[in-house]
Amino acid sequence: MKKDIIERPSTGVEVVIAPRPEDMNGQLWDVWLVNHNGFPLTNILISSRGYGLVDGREKETATLRHFVEELDAKSSHLVEPIQTAIFGITNEYWLSYNVGTEMLEKKFIFLPNTIAATALCKIDVLEREGVTV
Repeated sequence: MKKDIIERPSTGVEVVIAPRPEDMNGQLWDVWLVNHNGFPLTNILISSRGYGLVDGREKETATLRHFVEELDAKSSHLVEPIQTAIFGITNEYWLSYNVGTEMLEKKFIFLPNTIAATALCKIDVLEREGVTV
């Protein structure tokens, strides 16, 4: 299976962590998969996990896996909610997907404390602000 993954850069795809616009307290955030490309992605597998130090002790979240059959061009998909309590640890998202018959992969790593309101930027496809890496 690993031999089927094409060794070329994955472009136009990103994971965005964005606050919910209706939440005035800033406690509710979501993880989005965004396809900026002019073509759809298929058979998308997303794996998420968090790890790092909390109060001087090594902690790790459960690994979550999600499958998305197809993501249209210039669109987004809500992956999962994320708790602000884990913004202080590393949050990692690994995805593999198909473009036509090619399989590609990409890893997105949000380092501790990089998910913050001060790091928000406009994400056109989402029509809202979010944090990217």
